Amino acid sequence: MRGCIAAMKIKVLKFGGSSLASGAGFLRVKHIVDSEDARCFIVVSAPGKRYKSDVKVTDLLLASKEDATAFERAADRFKAIALELAAVGGVGGATAADAVKAALEEICAGLSADPTEAYLASRGEYLSAVMMAALLARPFVDAAEIIAFSEDGVPDDTRTVATARHILSSHKTAVIPGFYGSDTNGNIHTFSRGGSDITGSLVAAAVQADIYENWTDVSGVYDRDPQNCPDARRYHYISYEDMRRLAGAGAAVLHPAALDPVQQAGIPIRIRNSFRPSDEGTLISDGNSEEFFK
Repeated sequence: MRGCIAAMKIKVLKFGGSSLASGAGFLRVKHIVDSEDARCFIVVSAPGKRYKSDVKVTDLLLASKEDATAFERAADRFKAIALELAAVGGVGGATAADAVKAALEEICAGLSADPTEAYLASRGEYLSAVMMAALLARPFVDAAEIIAFSEDGVPDDTRTVATARHILSSHKTAVIPGFYGSDTNGNIHTFSRGGSDITGSLVAAAVQADIYENWTDVSGVYDRDPQNCPDARRYHYISYEDMRRLAGAGAAVLHPAALDPVQQAGIPIRIRNSFRPSDEGTLISDGNSEEFFK
């Protein structure tokens, strides 16, 4: 698969929950995506925390299994974002507000059917992608159509890459929800938390991307936690293997399972900061981890 709006390269971008916590965040993502034609396939998480004591949308949705007010609070988060977009997002913002309103009504109608925990947990990403697709005026492709799981909830990367390659080959660009997929019976399953990183990696492998940009709220990978260590050094470049070691030790910047699909396909990852898009970030690829930003 080659060619995205006349560009020679294909980039897959994944945006985390902190990047999408507000209407301003959605608009910031739109600016990043629209700034390069090569940014073809966009994977989004559910809205994250707006402030330290806030509750993530996914946690509200999971709580709604036992507490109906929790779903109302999750819905209110999306309505608030929609209002922001409708007010300042132009035609795309108004379209996004209408799209999420219709999607919320559809989900509410299905709540009486006693949905599974995985289905509820997945609706944050679903709603984010519906709204982002409308805002960007790009096609929405449901992750349930392309991310494959077995009936017992085990991810099937081989079937995913084949299915996603087939379906996405008819799209020059698309917005895709992260975190979930489905089995052959149509039942929704989710990755572990932070699994939207895995979705982005699998989509990158499927479309044979030139690079996978993982956008978060930090400007790359550091040798130590920069919040606790002011003198932490940021890697300009790090190997897949060293990134796997750091992720396994608790570095939250990237889900460790997101490394395998792109490493096998020879696709580099760049960790970027959606709040500081001019920062170069960290490139993850083959080789030695030797270079730091000064």
